[in-house]
Amino acid sequence: MNQSYNAFQKFGLFLTRALVFFGFVLWYMLASSFLQLAMMGYGGTLRSSLAFVMSLLLFWALLRQIVKSIRKVKKDFEFKWPNFANRKKALWIGLLLILMLVLQMVWGVVKTHIGGTETTANEVTLNKLTSANGIYSQALMFLLAVVIGPVVEELIFRGLFLAYFDRFKAFWVGPILSGCFFGLMHIINEKSLYHALIDIPSYIMMGIILAYVYKKSNKISNSITLHAGNNLVAQILSWIAHIG
Repeated sequence: MNQSYNAFQKFGLFLTRALVFFGFVLWYMLASSFLQLAMMGYGGTLRSSLAFVMSLLLFWALLRQIVKSIRKVKKDFEFKWPNFANRKKALWIGLLLILMLVLQMVWGVVKTHIGGTETTANEVTLNKLTSANGIYSQALMFLLAVVIGPVVEELIFRGLFLAYFDRFKAFWVGPILSGCFFGLMHIINEKSLYHALIDIPSYIMMGIILAYVYKKSNKISNSITLHAGNNLVAQILSWIAHIG
């Protein structure tokens, strides 16, 4: 009887956490949608400005709630600015960034040989938004891709996910699962199942490396920095391609 009750409690806890997790993902998508409306200049200056303000309010409230949810489970969780005074740590992050970029480049080449394109549907959408409204759109895209996106996504897919669901003895199980869910979120805009399947590996690899960094260092600021660095490089390449 006690075993059945304990099993029921564990299932209930898992279900509750899963609902909270996916609720935060939907909240993030909603906030991002408002920022995308602002990028496109939807409805003129006034409406796009209101969309921008609404997105910032949603992101601010989302950050507060995610951090609060993580700290309920992980009491020692810290969310603060990264400190790279330690050269070894800075070098470690730098080498992992290079590894992440190389893996994505290699997979991009592989994709072109199996019928795909080097650019994912997610990247195509972001490129369109960047060029939608001139410098204003580019500034908002930089804010989303290099600042807001890495912070929120690391809190959700690394901080919250691992705090909620990483109960495995093997070190790599949690990071792999985190990478898989991270990949699934980034293929929503794919036009076919085939394109989704050939695009998702690069996101999974990225998610696993980010989860490894967080789990190994126990500092979310490290994975945020790595994620932001990756997106910054992608943003710079996008600007260069747009100019060319």
